[in-house]
Amino acid sequence: MSDFTYDGYTYSIGSSKGVMGSNWKLLVKLQDRSSFFNPEFTIGSIELEGLDDGHTNLKIPPRDQWKGEDTSGFDEDGKFFSGFVYHLLNTFQDRSIIDLPGYMPIR
Repeated sequence: MSDFTYDGYTYSIGSSKGVMGSNWKLLVKLQDRSSFFNPEFTIGSIELEGLDDGHTNLKIPPRDQWKGEDTSGFDEDGKFFSGFVYHLLNTFQDRSIIDLPGYMPIR
């Protein structure tokens, strides 16, 4: 995900849990591009679910389901996570996986 950047940061994906061929819970992490040794911080979660018809369902669960209740939803993590989601949707648009009326604004 090094092509996805926002304000000097890059994104990475890590799996949290999953069932092979069925569903996966992925954690979206943020890392400062200027420091290779800088720790990654989890900023969001995405769930992928394989459907019987061969399609894949992508879900973004509410933040309170994967992060503590002290999250307001209007903080820096939310800004960075929405940047990731917009990058992802634009990539799907580029590859004709989805058909949106236009590109999502990254900034």
